[in-house]
Amino acid sequence: MQYIEADDLEPATNDTHPVKYHEAWQQLCSCDGILVPGGFGTRGIEGKILAAEWARTAKKPYLGAHFLLLFMYVIFAITVKQFIALASAAVCYYLKMLLWLSVIVDNCQA
Repeated sequence: MQYIEADDLEPATNDTHPVKYHEAWQQLCSCDGILVPGGFGTRGIEGKILAAEWARTAKKPYLGAHFLLLFMYVIFAITVKQFIALASAAVCYYLKMLLWLSVIVDNCQA
């Protein structure tokens, strides 16, 4: 099992730290499957989407825990069906749902 920082897979990392970027992609490409744990915030989102796209095209198993399975639907919508508006709407919808659920959970714990 290997741990890869999702933001190391992003093109911006190639501009600032090219060695780190290429090492991350070499690690990812050597994997037999991908498990993306849940997380909060926006850091690494683009890298997680790129990893999902790579898994789809390389026909590798992909398990996105939490709301990250949504990335596979986003990738499918963008690359296969080219429904960019649908993908954007889906991401917005699920992010709103997560925020709504987190408010409910916070209120229940108070």
